[in-house]
Amino acid sequence: MRQAGDRVEAMVSVRNDGLIEADEVAQLYVSSPGKAAERPARLLKGFQRLTIAPGATRTVRLSVRLDDLRWWNPETRA
Repeated sequence: MRQAGDRVEAMVSVRNDGLIEADEVAQLYVSSPGKAAERPARLLKGFQRLTIAPGATRTVRLSVRLDDLRWWNPETRA
C-alpha cells in the first residue's frame, strides 16, 4: 500500500492457473489494529471484478480516499 495524494492505493496481482477463463473479485479491506473502537475488525473499502484468461496474470489497483478511512468517536469528540 502507498499514499497517493488524498488516497491510499493497493496493488495486487491475480493469476489464473486453471485451464479455462475465470472470474475473480479482488477485495480491499481495512482495519485499525491496536485501536479500541466499536467498529468491525475489517471493513470492505473497495473491490473489482476481473475476468482472467487461462495462464494469465492481471494486476489490479484499488484505492480508497483518506476521508473514507476516518470515523467520529463521540467519546473523544474527535
